[in-house]
Amino acid sequence: MIANFLKKRICIAIELGYSAIKGVRVCSSRKIIDACAIIPFSSFTEYPYDDPDIVLPPLNSLRDKLGAKGKRVRLCVNMSHITVRELRVPVVPEDEMEEVVKWELKKVIDYDPDIYNMDFKVIENVLVDNVEKYLVKVYVARKKILKQYVSLIEQADMGVDSITIPPYALRALFIELFGDVSGNFAIIDLGAKSSTLSIVKNKIVRFERQLIFSSFELADILEKKGVALHTMDELSSGYRIGDESAIDEGIVDALNSLVEELSKSFNYFSSVIKGGNITKILLTGGLANLNGIDAFIADKTGVYTEILNPFTVFQCNDVTIDPLRISVALGSGLLR
Repeated sequence: MIANFLKKRICIAIELGYSAIKGVRVCSSRKIIDACAIIPFSSFTEYPYDDPDIVLPPLNSLRDKLGAKGKRVRLCVNMSHITVRELRVPVVPEDEMEEVVKWELKKVIDYDPDIYNMDFKVIENVLVDNVEKYLVKVYVARKKILKQYVSLIEQADMGVDSITIPPYALRALFIELFGDVSGNFAIIDLGAKSSTLSIVKNKIVRFERQLIFSSFELADILEKKGVALHTMDELSSGYRIGDESAIDEGIVDALNSLVEELSKSFNYFSSVIKGGNITKILLTGGLANLNGIDAFIADKTGVYTEILNPFTVFQCNDVTIDPLRISVALGSGLLR
């Protein structure tokens, strides 16, 4: 009991993005962010983590802002590295579960434990042909990629305590903000290179997928229409979706594609997974700052939509920080 009481909780979390590295330190039991930072990369590349010269300067800067030198951190990596499978496996004792899951996984993908890391979570008990089984979500990632991330963190004089993915980080943040609520909540993190859809059903991550919509995709669409932006932040001031400005046509086209992806995902969740209808849509990430995006998506999907803003509950002294861009990092720090 005393040992558990004295043990310090890991409370520094870093999200490795494609346009920037984001991090938070949230050690207090109160809703206070002790430190946070968003450090952009100095140059653009499709996959910056192959080049330590691009990654280490902002990573070192983030480390110093978080006071994380010599500390262990939680790491959140992009969903593009993760393969997700849903399996129904025999009911076995807990100490046998991992081997059973690996056996069942090999039936559906070319899984090699020497090449891939595997993790899983039991969702619920189900009946298959009148036989009780476990419904299990399995997450697979290449060891080579994970080792690359860990190596960069270690080169920046930090250690890695655990690795997570955005759906579980956003689930942790959602629970912290909304408490004990039931229903199907679609949380959409609108990022730089990709966006993540996570459906939390009664506080359990029940569905996740990557969406094509992103800052990079949006910039390409606008460029093809003759609209060039120096930064995506320009869209957050002086523009509102539906104002029929020069950039509005491109943005509406992109958002319509996003809504089409969401509709397909919601239909799959309802009809194939039998998860039911979506109760609410929550938007976060940099592109959630687009003025009017919540009303647009609500109108197109028919589902109530609002912005998932951590600062409605958490306090942060840094007024320069965009709260929507640190949602994933903050959720990673809140994981228990």
